Amino acid sequence: MTNDIAPITSLVKLKPKQKLFVENYYSVTSDTFGNVYQSALKAGMSNSYARTLTTGNRNLTWLADAKKYMTTLSPEHIKRGLEQEALSSKQPRDRIRSLELLAKMHGLFIERTQSDITVNFTNSVPRPVVDITEVDVVK
Repeated sequence: MTNDIAPITSLVKLKPKQKLFVENYYSVTSDTFGNVYQSALKAGMSNSYARTLTTGNRNLTWLADAKKYMTTLSPEHIKRGLEQEALSSKQPRDRIRSLELLAKMHGLFIERTQSDITVNFTNSVPRPVVDITEVDVVK
């Protein structure tokens, strides 16, 4: 697969199908990136085992070990994850939030912050000096 997950699969002892699953699931170039079920099927795991992986209460040490090594995500991983969330989320607010974060990543929004600034003005302009002693008085 790609080099972005090669260090993970070399650090964790994985069986061949487990290694393929990790490569498919975590590689941003994979068409099943971020999809547990499709990544498991693509790795050659059975349908029932792939469904087991999708449940939140999986107690698999090999998967936990692989996740431990994937704690640092590249900007490309984050971008692909947000893109998938924006396209596949069932909740409109999740889609909108994902699109908003993607827009911020691409600099489409200008972040404005409020700052308290104190400005002190000093009257340092010299005043003109008028000499009134030599003024002619008109009668």
